[in-house]
Amino acid sequence: MKNARSKIQLKSYSDHGQTHAHDHHQLVLPLVGKLSLSVNSRAGEVAEGRAAIIAAGQDHDFEARDDNRFVVADVPDGLAPMLDRLPCFVQLDAGLEHYVQFLHAQLQQGAEGSQTQHQMLLLLIQLLQERFGDRLRLDRRVDVAKRFIDEHFHQKITVNQLATIAHLSVRQLNQLFREQVGLPPPSLPDGVAHADGVATSRAG
Repeated sequence: MKNARSKIQLKSYSDHGQTHAHDHHQLVLPLVGKLSLSVNSRAGEVAEGRAAIIAAGQDHDFEARDDNRFVVADVPDGLAPMLDRLPCFVQLDAGLEHYVQFLHAQLQQGAEGSQTQHQMLLLLIQLLQERFGDRLRLDRRVDVAKRFIDEHFHQKITVNQLATIAHLSVRQLNQLFREQVGLPPPSLPDGVAHADGVATSRAG
């Protein structure tokens, strides 16, 4: 599929749109009114203080019954492939709300040049990652180990097993977990770990 160009625009939505998907990510940021969204069958809304991050390829439809206005950014997957790992609906803090208002003002003044929009979009992506992308800043090997823990929480997991999956030594795994997660990987004195970090006896 042809990759979309990055673009930021002001947009209002009609009562209903058919389910569709894009080959680019889309950020929908609130200005006026409310937009009800269903993204991959997950319902939510874009309204005051709440935005949506629609990842490339995700089916979505919408409904907006009242007057509405939003800042909508189309982001090529190649520019920010990690956006598909951010939450679909996010709460905006004061800093992000202020930046949305800045974008609104710039667009009203005709900031349509590709270079200007590119810079504004890069900063928006950076702000979203800082707020909601904790997992994105993890070393990939630590992320692999954490995912394994999340997916096998009902099983006993050894630290050696986690280290093998992450392609690290046990020492390296412990060091990276402490540096990036703030805790060592879950472990027991006899080398057995439960994913929730709660120790249990083998003799149980």
